[in-house]
Amino acid sequence: RASGAQAQICRWRVRAASVVVGWQLAISPEADGYMLRVDRAPLVQLEDPQASLIGSCADSTQSAADEALRQELVSYARQVIAESIAQAVEGDPIAGVSLISRSLELTRLSAFEHRRGQLLLTGQPSSGNPVRLSADGLTLEMDYALQSRNARCVPPIGPAPVEAILPTPISPALLRQFDADVGLSLNAALLNRALQALTLSGFLCRGLEQPIAEDPGGFLLKTLRLGDVGVDASLAAERVSVALSPGGLPSLQLSAESGVIRMTVPDLVVTIHGEVFGVRSRLAEVTLSVQLSLRPTAQRLAGVLGLAVETIEVTAASLSSEWRASEEAPDDATLQQWARRLLVLVFGQETVLPLPLEPDNGLIAVGAQVRANDMIVLLRFGTTQEGAP
Repeated sequence: RASGAQAQICRWRVRAASVVVGWQLAISPEADGYMLRVDRAPLVQLEDPQASLIGSCADSTQSAADEALRQELVSYARQVIAESIAQAVEGDPIAGVSLISRSLELTRLSAFEHRRGQLLLTGQPSSGNPVRLSADGLTLEMDYALQSRNARCVPPIGPAPVEAILPTPISPALLRQFDADVGLSLNAALLNRALQALTLSGFLCRGLEQPIAEDPGGFLLKTLRLGDVGVDASLAAERVSVALSPGGLPSLQLSAESGVIRMTVPDLVVTIHGEVFGVRSRLAEVTLSVQLSLRPTAQRLAGVLGLAVETIEVTAASLSSEWRASEEAPDDATLQQWARRLLVLVFGQETVLPLPLEPDNGLIAVGAQVRANDMIVLLRFGTTQEGAP
């Protein structure tokens, strides 16, 4: 037992003009996946390191013992930097970029039972050598499968067969051009299969979920100009709602020349509902074959890619209504022009494409490039408004 002992705590700071860290990485296959590990201890070089006291310390001197302490502090700083780098780099590379590598179920919620469906997305590393390191960076190859439980708002059809497409490399220069951290290549087969699965699961059926007067996606009756196609809706209230339901499976084509995605939607049914003397009534229903040109754009929300609607073309249209002003039907050109205007109002200027990333990811799309067989999405880690659904 000792008495009269005293201790003094001194605080030190280590500074350097610059820090250069070099390390060697390796991919380690594990039973449940892959791990990125530091193959050997990182080499830390400090330019002109200086250890100095923060404040005063009564016992500090310029003695040889004090200089030895300073050298130990610099060595300790090197060790801390090396260990921090190793901890930051090591881990599951697939989870590190938030790629889905499990089964994830999406449920279409709706007040209408016939719109409820489910989509199951399963991701796993591709066979062979799916995780690779090179001088250009880390390359991951993933396989995704989609299975849908069809909603009854879609005809009882199955997904169309898609042709497997091998992935193509992503140029590191493209990542540097957009100051991106991750480049995600989505091939045409996956994009088409995802679009069809979302359709079959009921995600493209929309409208009438709320009373007409409260529908945020509703319109003023006069905006739709139903009189242009011979529909007399003069007895209806001033606000109307629009409902969509696909009658067939949409498909996508990638245009590298123009940098757009061309989406074809066959037999899209658009129904306009209004209130007549307080009773909801169907004012008109139009069935359309539509082609849209969508241009990928940056997005502020995590996990999604913006798609700007550049053009809408109606290739076929038919109209039915119990509120016709006369028996004479509008000619094809008039009906298609009116239908195109209606779709411009309904679709708006932009939609979004969900990406195969975990819901809590922090990756923002900062750009994209459309190629012949795939689309590259350039992503950057950053602060976002909220995650993608």
